Amino acid sequence: PMETMLQETIKAIIGFDELKIGNKGGVFFADTEQRVLRLYTCVGEFPKGFLEKEVPFGECLCGSSADLGETLISHDSFSDTRHNRRFAGLTVRGHYIIPLKSRGKLVGLLFLYTDRNPPWYERSKEILCSIGNLIADAIEYRWREEQILRTNKLLAETNKQLQDLNHLKNEFLGIAAHDL
Repeated sequence: PMETMLQETIKAIIGFDELKIGNKGGVFFADTEQRVLRLYTCVGEFPKGFLEKEVPFGECLCGSSADLGETLISHDSFSDTRHNRRFAGLTVRGHYIIPLKSRGKLVGLLFLYTDRNPPWYERSKEILCSIGNLIADAIEYRWREEQILRTNKLLAETNKQLQDLNHLKNEFLGIAAHDL
C-alpha cells in the first residue's frame, strides 16, 4: 500500500547517517486546486495540532516550499522567520523540506526533521531532491495504478449489468416470439 511504501522510504532516508536526519519525517499530498497541503503519513511522534491541520501554500516552511517549488533547509525552527506555525509541544528542530515533483508537477512534499544547526553534508540538498523526484514518480505511478483498478472494476460492473439486460431482452423476445 502507498502509506506503507512511503513510511518505509522515510525510515530508509532517516537511516542514511550522512544526512544527519532525526527520527521524524512525513509526506504531505498537494491539492494544487485548493492550494493546500494535507498530511498523508508520517514517521515519529508529532504534536496533535500538527497532525490535524492543512497547510496553505505560502504558509510556514512546508507551504513556502510548495509555493516556490524549491527545497528549503532550516537550521532552527524557532529562529527561522519562515517557520510561523506553532503547536503545543513543538521543539526546536532543523528541517529539510523537499517538494515531490513528477514531470514538473507538484504531487506532495517530504519533510524531515534534524537536530538544531546540524552539520550539513554538502550534497544533502542534491541527494534529497533526487530522492524526492523518485518518490513523486512512485506516488504518480500508484495513483495511476489505483485509477486503472477503479476503472477496471467499473467496467466489470457495467459489463455485468449489460449482460443481465441482454439476458432479460432475450427472455422477453423469447416470450414475445412464442406468443406470436
